[in-house]
Amino acid sequence: WTTNTGGVYVKTCEICDGYVNLVEHHMDLDTNNNIRENKKYLCRQCHDNLHQRGYNFRKTKWIIKVSEEFSSLQGEGTTQGTPVHFLRLFGCNLNCVFCDSNYAKVGEYKEMDYLDAVRLCKKWKKRNPLINRVVITGGEPFIQNIVPLLMIMKLFGFKTEIETNGTLPLANGNSKPLCERIYHRNLIDQFNISPKLKGSQPKRAKYYRLVNASNIDQYKDFNYIVKFVVETNEELKQVLEIQKRCKIPTEKIWLMPKGETREKQLKTIETVIKWCMEYGFNLASRLHILVWDKKRGV
Repeated sequence: WTTNTGGVYVKTCEICDGYVNLVEHHMDLDTNNNIRENKKYLCRQCHDNLHQRGYNFRKTKWIIKVSEEFSSLQGEGTTQGTPVHFLRLFGCNLNCVFCDSNYAKVGEYKEMDYLDAVRLCKKWKKRNPLINRVVITGGEPFIQNIVPLLMIMKLFGFKTEIETNGTLPLANGNSKPLCERIYHRNLIDQFNISPKLKGSQPKRAKYYRLVNASNIDQYKDFNYIVKFVVETNEELKQVLEIQKRCKIPTEKIWLMPKGETREKQLKTIETVIKWCMEYGFNLASRLHILVWDKKRGV
């Protein structure tokens, strides 16, 4: 419920806050199950999008590929140390030499449909009722249609972060802009953009060039940060070049020490701290590696 300018309380869409043409959405898709927690009020447009109807129509049932899910502490960025649920989606448009989750591109995955996503949220709520944030990561989340997933998370009251490599809308040649990929700004609380530097690329690849001003500009109407994994002076120079080329404010940049193990990260972190002090950047220590080293799913 919300109030309009006349002080009258009215029902509003639980996605976009609109109050025209509201319909009831049954979370378990059973229209006979009318218990309070199963019913959500949505405007017609949001309801159609959730069901993949109208301009967003799909001839096949919505399915998303998932590599793994687990609950832990966020290890990077502005919410580092915060308890979160992780949902790692399968597939990536890049082929980095350095990747701490390559299994999300070449490993096994499971297909999750609408009801699977609802069941997962219910499990999270039961297992960890005080955790209210979800991090959707990969791979690269944006190579799949994540709109229904984002809407389900919103209807369960979760705040949502998306980890992306920032190459969109160029990924897979798809030119769909960010605003269409997420449908509504209310669905996202933060974007964590992780551009890839030259050292992470196979020979002759130019991933870092895919992170350009027009792509980064898409995120500037949202809460976002840009994270770089660095180790060498050459990589620092690339960060500064990308910052200048994409006009990224200094306070939005976070440096992370390279190292897929605790030992390697500790060798690099002192140098990265020095760079943060010199250029005014923020430090993310990659907490999950410092605590759990190479252990997966924690």
